Amino acid sequence: MKNIIITGAGTGMGLSMTKKFLENDWHVIMGVHNLNKAKNVYQELVQKYSLEKVTLKQVNVEDSESVEEFSN
Repeated sequence: MKNIIITGAGTGMGLSMTKKFLENDWHVIMGVHNLNKAKNVYQELVQKYSLEKVTLKQVNVEDSESVEEFSN
């Protein structure tokens, strides 16, 4: 299984891309700014595609410390 990181994965185009990659058997690391807003979407994706294929992590791409923490 291949891995991909998608930022903005909780809504809009990021969510569409997340679903497309999951449908094609990728492991998606969802980078989101607001964990609380993304938790429902994450739960739906886990139910549909499995826990092993989706990871949810918080990241603020405008904050270098947040990006460094995310990458570790």
